[in-house]
Amino acid sequence: MVKREKFALELSNGVQARSIADIKENFDLEKIVFYFLNGKLRLWLEDRYYEEEMAELDEISLTDSGMGQKLCSVFNVSYKETFLDAEASQRRKEKLNKLKKITKDEKMWIKVDLVAFNQEELAEIYDDGAETIYLCEGTFDIPVSKQSIQYINLGDAIINYKKSSKAVGNFESRASTGDYDYFFDAENRKLYVKKEESRVLLAKNVDEYCTYGDKVFIYCRNELDPTHSEVFRLTVDNPDPNFLLHIDLDRTAYRSFICNEKYLFWVTRQKRLNSDGEILRCNHNGKFLEVMSKSPAPSCLQVNCDNLYFTRSNVNGIFKIDLNTRLQVKICDAKAFIIYNNKLYFIKVPITPRSVGVATQTSTKAVLSLFSAETDGTNAEEVATFPTPAVIRKFEIKNGLLMIEEDAGRFALTYDLR
Repeated sequence: MVKREKFALELSNGVQARSIADIKENFDLEKIVFYFLNGKLRLWLEDRYYEEEMAELDEISLTDSGMGQKLCSVFNVSYKETFLDAEASQRRKEKLNKLKKITKDEKMWIKVDLVAFNQEELAEIYDDGAETIYLCEGTFDIPVSKQSIQYINLGDAIINYKKSSKAVGNFESRASTGDYDYFFDAENRKLYVKKEESRVLLAKNVDEYCTYGDKVFIYCRNELDPTHSEVFRLTVDNPDPNFLLHIDLDRTAYRSFICNEKYLFWVTRQKRLNSDGEILRCNHNGKFLEVMSKSPAPSCLQVNCDNLYFTRSNVNGIFKIDLNTRLQVKICDAKAFIIYNNKLYFIKVPITPRSVGVATQTSTKAVLSLFSAETDGTNAEEVATFPTPAVIRKFEIKNGLLMIEEDAGRFALTYDLR
């Protein structure tokens, strides 16, 4: 497992405090109180083995009228009344009294500075850079740029996640099988799951993931040795990761890490130019590892019933492997596909194959043809034609809508499959 990184405490003057000396020289009681209440201060001390200071901190209670003075004492700093704003202190007491009426959990009281009762308070918490926010009673609009934060509904809050037609950062949502919605913040390598009205953090240091119901498989890359990158398994109700195996994943391939009810499938990197990549599988316990196919840059994996589907960089076609007999056949000519409601949807377009993902090079006058067929490739019929962008990057379905994304991150077309 990747060793936990030691984080700094950012003080109001912008200093990143990495030692007690840093805190003393740039002391900021308001920030220290905030970090004390959200638990970061104790974790910061624990990571650096400041055991005496940690013991003093554990003696401080939320109900302590002299909390500020005691926190100053932990760091051997003289307390000044002007350290804390009187008006802000009064607002905090009022918020705490409201919180006590909602929950009797004293551990929750400690997190009062992470609780919002209205949109204005929520905005103030955003400014403090919180990673987890608790929402109470009011109606809250969550902007797209803040949807990677973990939100927990303490009761009766109405939470509206704003949507945008444009991609923001690298944040994406992906619905899984079962009754769970997963959200992936690729930029910060964090995976979340939606539970009731709350978005709960499942795992950190995630580079790829796939899900089946409440089962989640996460891939964590090893920058120094890609062959020893790790795969872990966890569940929604038990997010403690269990190590499965080391793999050498080809992250340049599109849909290169998937699973079904029995197996985990992935594409390995090509060891050298023009060499074969491999599609491998193992069971959900990381056992019975076997090679399913060897071919140049396999990509675009998808499982349907007892068959595994994929494309290859050197052949314009969709291939199917019977998971029981391992018989492999080409079922039709295409460069990108997806299976939805037991129907195969694929695109045909004049192309010059590229080596990565489902990308296809086209002329400016090319026309994209969308076909539907049975999952064995038979009874194919054209259902739509569209002018196509120069490069197609993604071919996927969200909420029953087939969406084709071009190189610049915009969706070139949307087709309703419902």
